[in-house]
Amino acid sequence: EDHVPNDGGRTKKGIRGQTFRIRSAMVQESNALLNNRLFLCPGRETIPNMPNRRKFIPHESIQYFPFCDDFGPMNLSSIVTFVQQLDSELSENENCVLFWLIEDEPRTFSNAVFLLGAFLIFTQQATIDQLRSTFAWVSPSRIASFCDASFDPPTFLLTLEDCWRGLAKGVAKGWIRFDVKKRRLRGTMDLAAYRHYDNPLNGDLHCVVPGEVYVLREPAELGGLDYRDDGDRRARDFSARYYAPILRHLG
Repeated sequence: EDHVPNDGGRTKKGIRGQTFRIRSAMVQESNALLNNRLFLCPGRETIPNMPNRRKFIPHESIQYFPFCDDFGPMNLSSIVTFVQQLDSELSENENCVLFWLIEDEPRTFSNAVFLLGAFLIFTQQATIDQLRSTFAWVSPSRIASFCDASFDPPTFLLTLEDCWRGLAKGVAKGWIRFDVKKRRLRGTMDLAAYRHYDNPLNGDLHCVVPGEVYVLREPAELGGLDYRDDGDRRARDFSARYYAPILRHLG
């Protein structure tokens, strides 16, 4: 079993019994997850010089596109991509320790912790109580609550636990889940359609509850056109005529 003894030399026993010593202060100040297979390293630019280590770099598509002063949480497409990537890297590099270097800033840190919690919900069916225990080391001062997409002062905020609860409910209802044995996604949600209409060029339409609740930008009056590109704003507007058949198809 992997372990990191709490000694001054930071001796770590590897997955196959290999023992090596981590002298870098970075590991001492980082946070081990997934049975010490992954270290979350805020404010660091390099990984320690030691055997069997690997930098974890999330795919470039895993990001949040703000509308105003909002910064997250990540949408389902980014969550799923993150879960699949991290699961793949852990399984394909079973003798390695992964180091995820992130900016030491509350918003970046919050999105990283949210994604790691989502990974545990999908792959280990973690409960909110278990997530609360797993991330007990996270100081409240390092976390930023999620706000509405507005430049106005927020009238309500969402915590990490709020977001995890929503995701866990979707998994429990069978909308989407991760088959750990076959390493593939299952569920009633059409992820391909979700990703297509989530794109601002295809509608900027987001599924909240499959077949029941969808969120979209207010349709524009476009004089009979389905959509119109605005070069000055580098944006695409859509009419009610464009959305109507899509919403009928989605239920």
